[in-house]
Amino acid sequence: MKASRIEAVEAYVMGKTVVSIEELCEHFNVSKSTIRRDIDEVLRRGTIKKVYGGVSASKKRSLISFTERHVVNPEEKDCIARLASKQICNGDIVFIDSGTTTSRIVDYLTDRKNVTIITHNLDIAIRSIPNENINLIILPGVLNRKTLSLVGSEAADILSTYNISKAFMATAGISLEAGVTNSSELECGIKKMAMKKSSMRFLLIDDSKFDAVSLMTYAQAGDFTAVVTNKQPSEKFRTLFQRLEVKLICPD
Repeated sequence: MKASRIEAVEAYVMGKTVVSIEELCEHFNVSKSTIRRDIDEVLRRGTIKKVYGGVSASKKRSLISFTERHVVNPEEKDCIARLASKQICNGDIVFIDSGTTTSRIVDYLTDRKNVTIITHNLDIAIRSIPNENINLIILPGVLNRKTLSLVGSEAADILSTYNISKAFMATAGISLEAGVTNSSELECGIKKMAMKKSSMRFLLIDDSKFDAVSLMTYAQAGDFTAVVTNKQPSEKFRTLFQRLEVKLICPD
């Protein structure tokens, strides 16, 4: 439990500009003494540093492996995936982006019929195999081991030939200034094409990624039909989504 929380604390701080002790205590529902011990352990790794007002990432948020990301915030990711899966109807043609939240959508499609999934992620493909009601299309490319994705221009070119009902997109962070960002430059072309070819676009994002900025911007908030998250975001994001007429989907 402690080890997984420390990993989650590290990931949370890496996605923010500056995080206060109070914010970390509230987010992880632990005492100040507990969070300080967790911070001390993460500080020894060199990935974060102490700054005035709290802690921050030692450098820009970089891409960590799929396996490492998979164990961070699992309950939040399951919540988001379950909510997102409710948007998929019988007969839909959907693109599911590479990500440790998006990949969990497949687990909630056991009662759907004749759903076509287009993906470039191997974990999503493997999860889809046992479900005979899923028609699976795997985009070609070169394997990126950190994301378990097949990447390259060929994937985007083939994706451009499909007419997609709904796209379920992953992100490393969203901010008012940078928009919706991604850690891997190898996947940006695929993400942009999926956005272009889809009638409806859903952004799946957990609460730790609001106000986070990563390497490349692939979309703006207003490009999405809806944002699916595990809890209500701050007022500035709620106001943004309302102004842009982007639906906010989160638990009651």
